[in-house]
Amino acid sequence: MKKLLSLFIILAPVFAVAQETFKFKVVSATTGEPMAKKWFTILKNYDQFVEGQPTDSAGVCTFIIRRYDSTATYQAEIMNWGNNQVESGLYDITAIKTTVPTIKVKPAAYSLPYGCGTVMYSGYRPRVPYSMNDLPQNIREKVDSYLTARVGKAFYKTITLNGGQIINQQRLVAVNDRAKLNHYVPPAYSLCFTIMDSITHAGIYNFQLKLDSTGTLIEPVPLPDIKRHAERAKIMPLEQAKFFAAKEGFNKAWTDAKTNYHPKIQSIVWEFEQTEPGDGLKRSDTLVIDAYNGKIVERLSRYVSVMY
Repeated sequence: MKKLLSLFIILAPVFAVAQETFKFKVVSATTGEPMAKKWFTILKNYDQFVEGQPTDSAGVCTFIIRRYDSTATYQAEIMNWGNNQVESGLYDITAIKTTVPTIKVKPAAYSLPYGCGTVMYSGYRPRVPYSMNDLPQNIREKVDSYLTARVGKAFYKTITLNGGQIINQQRLVAVNDRAKLNHYVPPAYSLCFTIMDSITHAGIYNFQLKLDSTGTLIEPVPLPDIKRHAERAKIMPLEQAKFFAAKEGFNKAWTDAKTNYHPKIQSIVWEFEQTEPGDGLKRSDTLVIDAYNGKIVERLSRYVSVMY
């Protein structure tokens, strides 16, 4: 027992310094008032995930850094999603090592809907583009060209960049053994775009453009050919699509809805799915509705195993 106690006393200080708690304060860039309940992602050296935490009622974000590195730089990133009705951005908070820095965040007129999801890489956090200006000029010009060629200049103005990932392949391979071993080459640019309702600002459709390092498209643009068929610019909102779905019996409490691009009819569609509640083998029905005219595209039924 004495030997075990001695061992604990020796090791305890090592564990105690393995992590440290830091803080920074967030205020409005326009009013100077504290900004509460704003979610931040903490990064190390711009491309390593550290922690994710919200600010409290006083606008203070408290977080833990495990294996704190006094030689590293640290950043706080905020995205304009959900309750974060602010302009997306990245702020240097390296001063946390000696003080509680204050960062000024500019409020936004409205928040964007959650985007396309992200791919997680062990040891590496890809850079997020907050606007088209965060892309290299040659990439931005190619994206402009791809989208305007598909939907025309007028509709292009209704499309908003909503996050994504910019991947440094050399850095990914350097820190991720699996990527190096498997010779994994992800898209250099996975850009998320959102089409929103002009009145409610609710998201109607999210899509991704995937490009290689030269800006060449890896997959076709998942949008209707609106430039040549202007009528396809009409995309019904969710509430209108629910009207058509209800006629087909898709109006249960557990009915889910999402938009997608249907390459066969070259149109954005609403997909309604309802799976019987409960565990076990359950029937799952899917209804696909053309978001342009409300016509039924297809109806599918299958059985799936459900486990809660």
